[in-house]
Amino acid sequence: MEPNRFDAWTRRRFGRMAGGMATLLLGLGTLDDAKASKEKGGKNKGKEPVCKSDAQCKGGCRECVNGVCEPKLPRLCGVCEEWQCKKDKEVCVPRRCANGQVCCLGKCEEPCANGCTRNPTTCICESYCLRTDSCTSPTCGDGQYYDQADCECKCGADKVMCGGTCVGDVCESTYYFDQNTCTCVCRNGGARCPTEDPRGACCYPGYICYESTCYPPG
Repeated sequence: MEPNRFDAWTRRRFGRMAGGMATLLLGLGTLDDAKASKEKGGKNKGKEPVCKSDAQCKGGCRECVNGVCEPKLPRLCGVCEEWQCKKDKEVCVPRRCANGQVCCLGKCEEPCANGCTRNPTTCICESYCLRTDSCTSPTCGDGQYYDQADCECKCGADKVMCGGTCVGDVCESTYYFDQNTCTCVCRNGGARCPTEDPRGACCYPGYICYESTCYPPG
């Protein structure tokens, strides 16, 4: 909703809160005065309140404002929606854009030239991946870059990807990085020595680690 329309909507709602109470307190007196004037042959009949509640304003999504039925101000809708009155009910419908355009973050945008769609959060066109013949998001996390050839986010420098995040725990030559556990694992299938040292020696299976040294069994 545009700022000016939102301001008007807010003023109308707060005005109704103050004006509605005044109308409630003065309504009976106004009706009594009008009735007395009518009995005296006066001409104050036109000053009688038309309504006291929204229920008395039938058709066209109208509301009672200070005793008069007026069109309702548009309700607050989503960023890609607009207010409409249908069958005397307020509804939010998709915003209408020019033919071929799409609404994104409240603005009508041109379609993506590569045939992909726009990311609803960033409005950036997705990237077409020739390798998989599909569209992927080119938006990557901190310290990452999008590899057009492999169609995926990768880490720069000496970092490796782990759970969608780049970590700097690069393994020694005797290890390989396990992306499932985000740890360095011994290539020989053994265990670290000592266990808590991510860069310690790799004992062969069955060997015993004692004071950072691997010893054969027995």
